[in-house]
Amino acid sequence: MKRFCFLVLCALCNLFPAGAQQTEVQYLSGTDAKHTVTWDFWCSEGMNSGKWSSIEVPSCWEQQGFGGYTYGRYYIYKERESEKQYDAYREHDFHDEYGIYRHNFRVPKTWKDKQVRIVFEGVMTDAEVKVNGEPAGPVHQGSFYRFSYDITDLLRFGAKNQLEVTVKKQSDDKSVNAAERRADWWLFGGIYRPVYLEAKLKGTNRHCFDPETGRSVSRELDLKDARLIKQMNMNAVRSHYPPDKHFLQLCDSLGLLYVYELAGWQNSYSDSIAARLLPEMIARDVNHPCIFLWGNGNEGGWNTTVDDRFADYDPQQRHVIHPWANFNGLEDITLMEKTMCIAWNAGRMYS
Repeated sequence: MKRFCFLVLCALCNLFPAGAQQTEVQYLSGTDAKHTVTWDFWCSEGMNSGKWSSIEVPSCWEQQGFGGYTYGRYYIYKERESEKQYDAYREHDFHDEYGIYRHNFRVPKTWKDKQVRIVFEGVMTDAEVKVNGEPAGPVHQGSFYRFSYDITDLLRFGAKNQLEVTVKKQSDDKSVNAAERRADWWLFGGIYRPVYLEAKLKGTNRHCFDPETGRSVSRELDLKDARLIKQMNMNAVRSHYPPDKHFLQLCDSLGLLYVYELAGWQNSYSDSIAARLLPEMIARDVNHPCIFLWGNGNEGGWNTTVDDRFADYDPQQRHVIHPWANFNGLEDITLMEKTMCIAWNAGRMYS
């Protein structure tokens, strides 16, 4: 039996070439202000408005000759006009134009079986994204934050696709304008940071377990596991509970991404226990760069009262998911994970 299962594991390893499967990136824009890509552009008001033209991306459209310049303290003219301390409010000091961007791109046929996300590093200020005429997701509001959408089902692989992004310079949300744009600086509009496609990750589930020592494992065993995961063409891993510290150190050094999970499998901690364990968990490992997602339980074992508490202890405020559920903008479908988990644990038990 031992020899048979060892051969099964070897066969599994042979299915996956050595070296981790890397997340592939395809830039749709340029990479910075000095390296741009030309997109089609239409502006609603101000300079060069009312006609289709072209614009460099990333850029601020005012600096490309579109729209109009607004300084962040424009509002004081109107609000303090009665005090006669400022000139009368001047309409031309305030601009709220919007722009429409269009760009055609192709996606490799080799990406057909992968999850593809479109990533925006920064857009001022509200962004409505469509791919091939279909909304990619809800309108994003907030100028200084990276956001992304899973567009796998909207793409035509190996063929031409059209991206359309409608950008409003002034947000429809008053609080966004108050926080970001009523300020002592110039206000700009546009896709001012890079845009690119990412093709998420291939990962597996790992248990901290050894047939001889149980839950008590060693750095040597962790290293063996980490290397085996990479040999299986994986670049991500998760467990159903916090791992040993040295496994996270190895993930940092070997380039494995980690989904870090508060324990819970079909049942969750009580509110009081979850609230106590969560800061203990995050405080120990929050500085590991390999951690890119927090998991709150698994398969119904999430305690929803602590969903918003992860951000209290994580300065990076990494995304929180409910494994095996559609939650917080991500749908965690783990059928492949379960399949790989069975093969992984069977091989580990008998090899």
